[in-house]
Amino acid sequence: MLKPIQTPDPGNLAAAATEHANALAHTLRRVSRVFQVLHGCYGGLFLSKYSNGVLNADGEDEGMLSTQRVWAKGLNEFDDDTIRRALDRVKVMHPEFPPSLPQLEAICRACAPRKVCTDGHPDNGPRALPMSGKLRSANAARARAVIEKHDELARQRRAGGIVLDQGLAGLKQAIARAVGDAGGDEAAELVRLDHLLPTKTEMNHGGAAQ
Repeated sequence: MLKPIQTPDPGNLAAAATEHANALAHTLRRVSRVFQVLHGCYGGLFLSKYSNGVLNADGEDEGMLSTQRVWAKGLNEFDDDTIRRALDRVKVMHPEFPPSLPQLEAICRACAPRKVCTDGHPDNGPRALPMSGKLRSANAARARAVIEKHDELARQRRAGGIVLDQGLAGLKQAIARAVGDAGGDEAAELVRLDHLLPTKTEMNHGGAAQ
């Protein structure tokens, strides 16, 4: 026996469509504010990355509108406070070139509140994941070293010259500088290279930290 076809309630469909439209409008407004901040920080350097010069009937650049829709989807998982903190950090981490969407997403993840887990008993509530004091100290020392290295390279660049270390360390600095000059994240590249190509000194420090 065939089951009767159920006709969707027009009222529910209208309510769902309205809710979806409101959510989309809110997300696009958030991304519009992000673009305003980045435009204020980087000027035409930011706009020229995404505008294509083709205007719609409302006089809006279609390239920018398309980019905003992509960014809206990418940033949708982050709340407003996380995005605001990420934009503040962008000004320090990317002083010369605007970040790409993947770079901004990575900064947002770093700024997002730390997730917690439960021990299997819901009544006990969430608890933070434990971290040993040695591991916390080692991570903090490594982060400080990367920040100091990045700041020193920035000072040398502003002074008109870069003094690189000898050997492998200097090679990693040169690669990271080239990434930064191309608009990438110089500090993140230094971290990646430090993990990929550790020097003897760094390996000795790593062993001592353990």
